[in-house]
Amino acid sequence: MANQTNFRKYTATPFFASAKKSLLFVEAMVLVYIAYQSQLNPKYIIISLAISCLNMGLLPLSIYTNKNLFLIGLPISFTLVMLANYFSPIEISFAGYTVSLVFYAIFLVEKKWIQLFYSFIFIIGITIGEVTKGTDLSIILMILIPAMGFTSLFYNSLVHLQKTQEELIKKNQELNQTMWGYDSLIENTSSNIWCIDKTYSYIRGNSHFEKQLLKSSSKKLTIGDPILSFINDEQDLLFFKNLYDRGLNGEAFTIETDGSLDGNPCMEYTVNPMKDSSQKIYGVTIISKDISKKKRYEKERIELQKLLDATINKMPIGFELFDKNGNLRKINQMQLQNLHLEKTSINLHQFNIFQNQEITHCVQPEYFKKALNTNEIINYEKTIEFKQDSTLSNKSASTSYFEVSLFSISDEKDQTEGVVALTNNITLKRIHEEKLIEQTKRFEEYSFTLSHIIRRPVANLISLSSLLHVASGLGEEDQQTIDHLHESVRQLDDIIKTINKSLTHTNY
Repeated sequence: MANQTNFRKYTATPFFASAKKSLLFVEAMVLVYIAYQSQLNPKYIIISLAISCLNMGLLPLSIYTNKNLFLIGLPISFTLVMLANYFSPIEISFAGYTVSLVFYAIFLVEKKWIQLFYSFIFIIGITIGEVTKGTDLSIILMILIPAMGFTSLFYNSLVHLQKTQEELIKKNQELNQTMWGYDSLIENTSSNIWCIDKTYSYIRGNSHFEKQLLKSSSKKLTIGDPILSFINDEQDLLFFKNLYDRGLNGEAFTIETDGSLDGNPCMEYTVNPMKDSSQKIYGVTIISKDISKKKRYEKERIELQKLLDATINKMPIGFELFDKNGNLRKINQMQLQNLHLEKTSINLHQFNIFQNQEITHCVQPEYFKKALNTNEIINYEKTIEFKQDSTLSNKSASTSYFEVSLFSISDEKDQTEGVVALTNNITLKRIHEEKLIEQTKRFEEYSFTLSHIIRRPVANLISLSSLLHVASGLGEEDQQTIDHLHESVRQLDDIIKTINKSLTHTNY
């Protein structure tokens, strides 16, 4: 029974406390029996006291040393019993100590085989000693058999009680641990937690709830108090009574109160019925918490979401949001216009970049994968032919040109969640570029005409006028006419040069 390596711990158990009382009782009974047999003879009383003191003295020594000294002490004590019994008269028997020694062996020796060995030696030894002394065997057996039977019965009863007690201790430890966990759970929270029975009497709650109730009602709440008596406001009384009644009727629910209108906090109440092992409701548990901040943040989030949606929808550039699997999650009005789509004609959750290219064909799968896997900004141009017989709802056939930018987005853990596509319709830009190219070609043609075709005859006129200017035999009037002609042709050449230079600068 006893653990030899932890004897001190064993003797501190409730089981050993009961066994110790039994051992003291047996020692006292044997001592009284010896005193009665010897008719209070001091000699035999002293011998009996010495043996009892030895037996009982081993216990504190074993506790002090934390070693089981009974393994050696019991054989010594039994030897002294045998000697005292041998040298005593036949009418005085120390055989009663056999019962106490067997008790010691059972309760204070750990290994089972040593218990049985000691018990067998003690019983056989005292029996032989009594027979040798001259005591009738039938008398010996008449005493020992009931004594051993009583010992065995008492031992089994104590073992059963020990097991029962150990189970109770274990269950109490589990219960205490559960209660500790429950206390930690309900105390380490800012929420109010309490429970009531079917008569609205307070069962238990956390300190946060009790302090708040004390603050509002100026009355201290104790277990068994009627919880409704702590509510002064009639409207609040009706509210909580309805809350409790719904829970006591078996309904588990959560409700919210909007206290923003009257300046009170917004509260959330979670109500759960409490049931016993037979599923019968015996009470209700309520958890309430202030959700004013949550409501305020939720309102701000909704407003920000609306603002973000409005901003995205009013963007002068096409916007599309895809998750990492290629599913279209959001598209703005400009992109719908880019794709010649009506807002009511699509369902976002039906379109995937890898499966529905007729809708999301501005974003090409190969570029989507690159943006998703490399976290780079991908830029490219896309030309789309909108045909009259297309499945799209465009009103006229046309060709559109787009600039597309793709970039990935990540969460707070830097995990890629999707891709944003920004699509800019550059059709008008492309048309203007083509017109500019055509105009440039025309300017080049004009420049070539001025530089080569028109200036050639002008140059010839300049040359002829120069020849006439230096010719002799002309009259003064003719000479002036030629001079004026030469100057006019030269001015015309300068004008052509100026126009050509202007056209060249406009072109470049």
